[in-house]
Amino acid sequence: MSKLRAIMSLCGCFVLLTNVQAGAGLDEVVDRPALMITLNVLLLLFILAGFFLSSRIRSFLRGGELILGWFLILVSFIFLFFAQVLEFDRYIHVLFDVSLTAVYLVKLLWIMILVLGIYFIQKVMS
Repeated sequence: MSKLRAIMSLCGCFVLLTNVQAGAGLDEVVDRPALMITLNVLLLLFILAGFFLSSRIRSFLRGGELILGWFLILVSFIFLFFAQVLEFDRYIHVLFDVSLTAVYLVKLLWIMILVLGIYFIQKVMS
């Protein structure tokens, strides 16, 4: 429980440091590219942590029926990472110009693969 409190307090400090008022609407947040870049970097770090955690779980399975579901979850983290890199590039304009539709298409693929992986894990567990 103390880890959860530490994470919540870190998130609270992050919100205070980025200077977002409690009543700020989505338009005010999107118009601030520094905030969006900071949020994207934070999300990229969480995606990498999820990728390494799911790869670690997959390596513990060493074959078996659950490995397909965890492999799909691992691939979904790759798609999410790619989508976040594309969205991050929309703010800094370093790599290439990407439309928002392409970002949402990659996120749609991410969620489809994630749900498929969860489905296979649930199918084996039941």
